[in-house]
Order: sequence, then C-alpha cells, then structure tokens
Amino acid sequence: MTRKKNQFKQFIKSVTPSLVHEMYSFLWVQTAIRTGRMVRFTGNFKNYSQAESFCTGYNAEAVVDRYLKDAQEYRQGKIPPIGSRDVHIDQLMTELIQEKNRISILDFGGATGADYYKFKTKYKDGISQWVVVENQAVAKALQHPTGPIFTDSAETYLTETDLLYISGTLQYLPDPKRALQNMFGPAVIFINRTPFWDHPPRLMKQTPPKRMYKSPSISYPCWILNKQDIRDEVEKAGYSLVKEISMAEDKPYIPGYGFLPYSGMIFKKISSGN
Repeated sequence: MTRKKNQFKQFIKSVTPSLVHEMYSFLWVQTAIRTGRMVRFTGNFKNYSQAESFCTGYNAEAVVDRYLKDAQEYRQGKIPPIGSRDVHIDQLMTELIQEKNRISILDFGGATGADYYKFKTKYKDGISQWVVVENQAVAKALQHPTGPIFTDSAETYLTETDLLYISGTLQYLPDPKRALQNMFGPAVIFINRTPFWDHPPRLMKQTPPKRMYKSPSISYPCWILNKQDIRDEVEKAGYSLVKEISMAEDKPYIPGYGFLPYSGMIFKKISSGN
C-alpha cells in the first residue's frame, strides 16, 4: 500500500508543473483577449453576410486613417526593417530575380505597401513594378506618385505579373476560392500568413488588438480555411506546390481548438513542356 502511495505521489509531482503551466497559459490568453491586448476570434457564421452584420468591416474609417498615417511615414523614410516574417518572401524574390533579372509583383491585400518600402532599396534594379491591390477606399486614399501602384482591380495587372503575393489576406475575402480562381496566371503564387487547418472552413469574427487601430470596436469576418481545399484549387489550375511554410510568429488562439500557427504555400506554374 505504501508503495502505491509513493507511486501516486511521484505521478502527481510529475504532472503538476505541466498542469500549472497549462492553466497559467490559458488564464493569460483569456485575460489578454478580454482586455484587447491579443487578437480575438469569436462566432461560427453560416455565411459572409451574416458575419458582416456582426462586424464593423475593413472599410472602417479607423482602418483607412491608420493606413494613411503609416504610408506617410514610409514615404518619409520611417520604414520597418526586414524581419523574421519576411524571410520567405525575401528568399523567393531573390530566386526569381536571379532567374528573370526583373520581376513584376502583384501584392494582393498589401495594405499600406509596407513590403514595397521594405524591399525597394534592396531590389531597386530587380523589380519592374509593384502593384498593391486593396479595397476601393484604401486604394484611393493611398495612391501616391512616389509609392507603389494602388488599385482595387487585380485583373488589370495579372497578365504582366510574375509573382502573385497574397499575405494575410485570403482569409478576409467573402469567397476565398472564387477570388483565387480570378487570379490564376502568374508564374508563381505565394499564399502566406493564413490560418489553415485540417477541419472544414469556419467563418468567424476577428477583433484585432486595440493598439492596432487605436479603437476597441474594429472587427471583420475571417475564415479559418481548410488547407487541402486551397491547395487542390490552385493545383487544379495548373500549379505545383513547391514549399510549405509555418509562421511561428503568428499563432492566434481559436476557441475550442487552441493555438493555430498561421502558415503558407508557394506554388509554381507547371510549364506546358512538362
């Protein structure tokens, strides 16, 4: 009996640290979400229209104001440095420029054009054109002669695009697969910083941290996408998956699931000769 008691005590000692750590982590996450210090995901909506009715939307004045402020700072030389999140797009641009000498980039959902400003000096002789596709309100507000081209129409520039870069954007579109279908054509497609999982797609409400827009009320619909669904859609259009990427820096907490690292996929168009 004494032996069994000792074994039980040893067991309790071995599991207690992990249980305490898990409990602390859970409480920390819940507090951070509740106080607006961490991105928050809620709901499970039937369709995009229903989700929109619970959100302020991406066209909110606070969003456009934040983008205008950031873009002005970039033009003044206050440019964010190339960081760990940029490793994969940096490497991909290097490879493509070595192969083609000069490339044209379609930055779908590129917000303020931050990536253009980050890389314009490093690749000044290797980028022939950088186009940022945004919604009409953002594209109109941010157009400036010294920055990238802003447009609300990806189709206008697709035929001259070498790299289609979709970073942190696909999940916010009403119909992600249909949007992709309208953008096939470029030699390389890089879908980056996207919440993928192995379950059926789920449409939620995302509330960003208060510090992002200086407003506690901003929110927008966001898809948690099935990775295989998106991969199948791109490969069906004549592309081959060449690389998968995990983004350890982006790991939001999804209620009922836990932490979900964002990830990405790089596809290259299969040449007709293959």
